[in-house]
Amino acid sequence: MRAVLISLVVTTYGCCLASAEDGSRTALVDPVVQRLLTLATRDEACRQILSRSAHERLRPYGLITLVRVRHVVVCPQRNGSPLFAVFLGHFDWHLYLNQPKGHVVVIDGSGTIVPCHHASVWVDGEFRDINADGIIESVESWLFAVEPSTHVRVEILQVLPVERAQKPLLRIAYNREDSQRKWSWGVVATEEPGVSAVELGPKDPHSGMIVPQAVYRWSREERMYVGPVGGIAQPYIRIDRSSKEAFDTFRERHSQGGQVGRGAAPGGAGLGP
Repeated sequence: MRAVLISLVVTTYGCCLASAEDGSRTALVDPVVQRLLTLATRDEACRQILSRSAHERLRPYGLITLVRVRHVVVCPQRNGSPLFAVFLGHFDWHLYLNQPKGHVVVIDGSGTIVPCHHASVWVDGEFRDINADGIIESVESWLFAVEPSTHVRVEILQVLPVERAQKPLLRIAYNREDSQRKWSWGVVATEEPGVSAVELGPKDPHSGMIVPQAVYRWSREERMYVGPVGGIAQPYIRIDRSSKEAFDTFRERHSQGGQVGRGAAPGGAGLGP
């Protein structure tokens, strides 16, 4: 499996383009950032923003003069100005044109690069409001190295709201190295309009459909996805909020002093809750 890491993207809300209410004040969007929303000016606006940023995640874009913008989406926030997800390319810029896919940088209303949750800036998953709360969620999976010296790995599935706080609504480890039957995940509709559930399970060899073994449903009261915790002896284990101890046990079982692999992020935003 290709290691796919989480990045941020949401649906456009036209009312957020010029300004957004933040309590009693109005948070204005920088004119250069606003030019990202116009086809004729977005490439040059993006180059200008990238040029004045020293953010380490811009290293893949060393040839800033060659950057082309594939797509831009406005990311509304609960408070303050929106975030802007800018999907970039160089010579391959025509790939994923007008789609929220591929390499991305996230820019706030002032033109500052927002650190993404992970070291990679590649988007390939679900990017929509899956729980009807007005905020788009990014649903992705990636590889986690429990112990690099023994190549012990698991996959991590995460539901992450596109907000500055970047606090996951769901995070699960599954497909351990010793798993006999690999699992997949999916986002499926429920009886509640606009609200989806997240399911995990093996795929049926004939239909190719997921046979759900664990289903997580959105709880408006708890503001999180609720469902089974799993466990050490099961093919999956929930590692956010309700079962941090269980994951610590899982990690210790596989290694002494295991560490996060490519899924790490600065500021302790790796696998902690």
